Amino acid sequence: MSSLVKSLSANRLAAASLAIGALLPLSTMAAITCTFSSVPGIAFGLYDDSSAAPTDITGFVDVLCTRNGGPNDVTLTVSIGVSANTGQIANRALKNTASAVLLNYNLYRDTARSQVWGATPGIDTGSTTISNIPNNSSRSARLNIYGRITALQNATVGNYADSLLITVLP
Repeated sequence: MSSLVKSLSANRLAAASLAIGALLPLSTMAAITCTFSSVPGIAFGLYDDSSAAPTDITGFVDVLCTRNGGPNDVTLTVSIGVSANTGQIANRALKNTASAVLLNYNLYRDTARSQVWGATPGIDTGSTTISNIPNNSSRSARLNIYGRITALQNATVGNYADSLLITVLP
């Protein structure tokens, strides 16, 4: 996925977006198979480096599970990997596509933005259960992703991007 190019006249604004790749090691759990039905990129929009307020967004990932026999419930574990720009989960950054300027941000599992979303099962991953999947049919689940660019960072005008890998395991 690529970020949209925006032309900005104010030197304190930057357009920021995040491309998310999907890894589907989604195996079968008995006779249930799961796939991503939607993995949109997350766009933070414009960032004002003089604002004391952080820039918050909400995104999502949708997973579709299909049952052909087997149990009618499945619990999914969703992990979000490291920032391509920092190689870390705790310190993710969007990079200006025309320079080396970074904007620190992170992705969270909760609306308070206190639980960083990572890749260690049972520690910092998200999970949800899809219940009562009818035989020979499908049900889906949506997991929200809460993003935040911290306030008062020095940013140059431009487009900022990062790339992450999302993994879903039944």
